[in-house]
Amino acid sequence: MHRALPGILVGGVVGSATRWAVLELGAAAEYPSTATLVVVNALGCFVLGVAMARWPDATDRWRLSIGVGFAGGLTTFSALAVDIAARLHQGDYAPIVASVPAQLLAGVVFFVIGRRITTT
Repeated sequence: MHRALPGILVGGVVGSATRWAVLELGAAAEYPSTATLVVVNALGCFVLGVAMARWPDATDRWRLSIGVGFAGGLTTFSALAVDIAARLHQGDYAPIVASVPAQLLAGVVFFVIGRRITTT
């Protein structure tokens, strides 16, 4: 077993639970699911940027636990795909047109911000 596997597993569980909680809070507050997904994915990209800048060695346990585990569990392409499929089924195209570019742009911007604030 790779020495970093337990940390990756714990990070993934905590990241996934955090994503679930944020999505549940967003739904309870009646925020659009697409907006909540942008927030969750941007936050995960920010965390990944911080982890990569803080621990530049790709085999570092902390980078793997936080970057691969936590940020990987927090971000979610599958939930985005399900949301898009549901909206396509309903014929609700406008949120899709706005959400997909917003996901990509927010992810890149927040990753860069995470790296920059960690290296300065």
